[in-house]
Amino acid sequence: MSTDLPIDTMSTCFDTEHWPVHPGGPLIDDDSAVAAEQAIVELTLRRSPASLGDCLADLHAIASLLAQLRRWIPASVDGARHQGHSWSAIAAQLAVTPTAARRRHRACDPVA
Repeated sequence: MSTDLPIDTMSTCFDTEHWPVHPGGPLIDDDSAVAAEQAIVELTLRRSPASLGDCLADLHAIASLLAQLRRWIPASVDGARHQGHSWSAIAAQLAVTPTAARRRHRACDPVA
């Protein structure tokens, strides 16, 4: 996963008053909606700026972002395991059981 911000900068930008620790699982809320909308608009502007506001262009951007995010999940699971996070904690973030998380991401387990 690439980012323009160094890890230490990312952690200092985090709103610790709002979320002193990360939430226990996925959230569908205003923060997620704003971030998703910004990503959809940005990707549409990069790929087909004349199509901004077109529902098919939105669908393309959403499907592309979902595919990219799915590709990043194994790397995040791998990183979480290497940082010592349990399969239960990882499973909660993926909204699956610990058994399902471990089965899907067994290659990411440095302990196995």
